[in-house]
Amino acid sequence: MSSNELFDIFSMLMLSLPLNEEGVKLGFLSKTYPYSFTIHQAISVMENLSLSIDNGSMSTIITCEIGSDTGLALLEKFLSAKLIHCPADRTRDSPKASVALQPTSKGIHILQKYYQRNGHRCPHITELLLSPLNSMRCITLNRSVTNDKIIQSEYFIHLLFQKFIGNQPNIYSPNNLPDSIPKNTLASIYGGISDFSVNSPDSAYFRFGIVNDVSPYFHRYFTHPDSDSVTQYYVSSKGVRLFRKKNFSNGVTEECFTGKAAWQWIMECCEIVNPGEAQDIGNLFLSHKLIEPITPSLSNKNNRYLAVSKKAFFRLTVKGKILSGWESSNNSCASLVESIPSRNGYQVSNFSNVSLASTDIGGGLGGRKISSVFNDSDSLTRTTLKTVLEDPGLALLFREYLGSHYCIENLLFYYELHKFSLQYGPLLSSKPRSEKLPNWVKPCFSNAFTIYNGFLAQGAPFELNIDHKLRTEIIQVMSNLTDKPNNLQKLQTLHKIFYLFERAKKNVYRMMATDSLPNFLISKSYQESVLTFCSLKE
Repeated sequence: MSSNELFDIFSMLMLSLPLNEEGVKLGFLSKTYPYSFTIHQAISVMENLSLSIDNGSMSTIITCEIGSDTGLALLEKFLSAKLIHCPADRTRDSPKASVALQPTSKGIHILQKYYQRNGHRCPHITELLLSPLNSMRCITLNRSVTNDKIIQSEYFIHLLFQKFIGNQPNIYSPNNLPDSIPKNTLASIYGGISDFSVNSPDSAYFRFGIVNDVSPYFHRYFTHPDSDSVTQYYVSSKGVRLFRKKNFSNGVTEECFTGKAAWQWIMECCEIVNPGEAQDIGNLFLSHKLIEPITPSLSNKNNRYLAVSKKAFFRLTVKGKILSGWESSNNSCASLVESIPSRNGYQVSNFSNVSLASTDIGGGLGGRKISSVFNDSDSLTRTTLKTVLEDPGLALLFREYLGSHYCIENLLFYYELHKFSLQYGPLLSSKPRSEKLPNWVKPCFSNAFTIYNGFLAQGAPFELNIDHKLRTEIIQVMSNLTDKPNNLQKLQTLHKIFYLFERAKKNVYRMMATDSLPNFLISKSYQESVLTFCSLKE
């Protein structure tokens, strides 16, 4: 099961559970926790999981039957992935019948993405998403369609490290104030759509008013770097929690952290399911010489691996400090940005002499090289959309920029069609060996409907602004799809859908290249990246 498939099952479960602000009460004297549920409720719902998606023009019903043993295994997987926890026993690492379960801030982030993508309108879920429990903005990681591994590049590692370490040292103290949490609005939940009346099903927003600034997940001791709490972070805008100073055999070290704390931040603040992937990312921080062990004998053999231990301590290297911005040399590079030539009315920025070879995380530090950009000085004026999309670091930065400006639908659509092309393009080009439909046809239809309902149908949650004639052709084909009487016509229709999707893919690519990209290249986030890489070259 891929990471996204697990996230989808988790989201379907949350949407199907009777979650509410009062939570479940397991005993007369037991404390209740908002939006909590029991193991029995979850397993009962998963035995006949059914979800209806209605965009006004077409209804899609998703069903899934999960046995009790598999359901319990999934709950354990959700717990290890930091999607749920036991609020009454926050160090518990396995579900128990007598203990309530509650979605974590990471779990609610995953739920919100699914909620947005499918255009759901459930008052009780809207209330949850507007609550202060919804405070995490996890980092989206691009994954390989073939093996589900995280695609990485040197720039991706550097960008992720900057988020990991934060804009300033996140020194832990039991006297620290709670981390600030974002204000949730209907616009943030529905992607900029906020024309709802007070009497609409989404009126929970108006009942909530101004939400509390303090996260319910905050706890002065469970947020300690050495805590065994399943969940410790409820915002990703702050970096890993550090110790102000620690005494070691070779002296006092300031602003250090443990391998356990690093792993915990990566697990909770990134869209990761497998705990081993979090350790792989920590290993990359080591191999890129961004952090170094203080206690080599406890930090794993050859100091090449991040030991997930409270006894293995690490600190930033000089390179890591430059990337963090704590000790910035960016002022000396400001002239570089000013001197970059202008093209087509906007400033084009890039990084010269920096190798950004994209590979897959996992199975060691190697991987399949898919692109290499920014390798020569001439590339300074050659930032194209292809360059941005091929590098997972730039793609992440581009995605965050579009999301903050409520115009991410073109990029999401492009990614979905890219996956669709890779999965079904080769199959559609091959001739069927018999009159019987191949096994891949049914999931191909399912994916086509998902893309159509999410982006192309009238009233879709991420409705695209594409050529009217093309949209009409797609709607006509999809609307008549269920009327095809035989297998041959079904395959012919799939070929037609694939052809139309490819045209739509080129259409949105052109729109991003001519509209979104120029604005991104003059954005603050992109310009700051130029300064950071300039600092590393000095």
